[in-house]
Amino acid sequence: MCFRVPLDKKTHFLCQLNCWAHKKTCRKRELDSLIGYLQFITRVIPWGRAFLGRCIKISCSKKRPKDHIRLNVEFRLDIKWWLFVLPTWNGISFFYDDEWVEPPEFEVDASLKGHGCYNFPFYYSEPWSPLELVEAARDKRVSMPYLELLAIARACATFSHLWSGKRILCRSDCEPASSALSSKYSRSPQMQRLIRIIGVMALRSNFDLRVKHIPTLNNVRADPLSRLDISLFASQVGSNLKRLSRIQAAPLPLSIFEDPYGAESRALSPIAPEGTTSAECAHSIASSPPLPKESTSPGLKTTRFSGHVTLRG
Repeated sequence: MCFRVPLDKKTHFLCQLNCWAHKKTCRKRELDSLIGYLQFITRVIPWGRAFLGRCIKISCSKKRPKDHIRLNVEFRLDIKWWLFVLPTWNGISFFYDDEWVEPPEFEVDASLKGHGCYNFPFYYSEPWSPLELVEAARDKRVSMPYLELLAIARACATFSHLWSGKRILCRSDCEPASSALSSKYSRSPQMQRLIRIIGVMALRSNFDLRVKHIPTLNNVRADPLSRLDISLFASQVGSNLKRLSRIQAAPLPLSIFEDPYGAESRALSPIAPEGTTSAECAHSIASSPPLPKESTSPGLKTTRFSGHVTLRG
């Protein structure tokens, strides 16, 4: 299936976003209009929902449409993400698999010691770094849902290049992490930051991800890997151990200990200077490198967003 945003609408919306990136205050009515359009775009970019929560939270702080709202740094970070994604995206998103793919041998788990992943014929088992444990620390204990979600993020960073055009269904024994990732929202700022990082990877590699909760007893191979118990893992896989290759987990593409969008987003998506007109903004976007040509596949369905939704076979 193919989802598309027309180029003229994308160009117009980029001009509007550049204006919002410089705003310090606005009326609730104006912010609600922006949120409505962003929600419309999330039909094409589902992971955009992870970058809407903070905008909605700010809007809900006021009741009357005429009320003034002060826009904070978090709001502008989300606007920067949209400015990072839309210029480098050709307006088309392909998912060749209509059904969700549940790899039969793909398990992820985390413990207080470390994290592990079994994805035949590969596996890894690594301890947490001191910085990761500090990020997971709460008032009285370490947040296991955060570590479980971080383990899923590291698995995405490691295997996302194999998932292009697929809808992946991952299994996890942590229900809070599963529900947060499936809804793309968490009340915890640290977990929401991880969800946004996974969303960046999903857009780069063109895959979608959902998490299915399973009982801990069924997570038999990833559990010993997360506890750094290789001997127990070897007994679980038995004779298949000779066919497996131990690899190293890939780092997250964006640091979770600083600005999650980093210098890369500022370099790839420069914000137009304050006072730039819509015509100047449109000319800048039009003069950017040409967009990739649309691919075609027999029987591919196209969804075009131009104020309404139409499907064509």
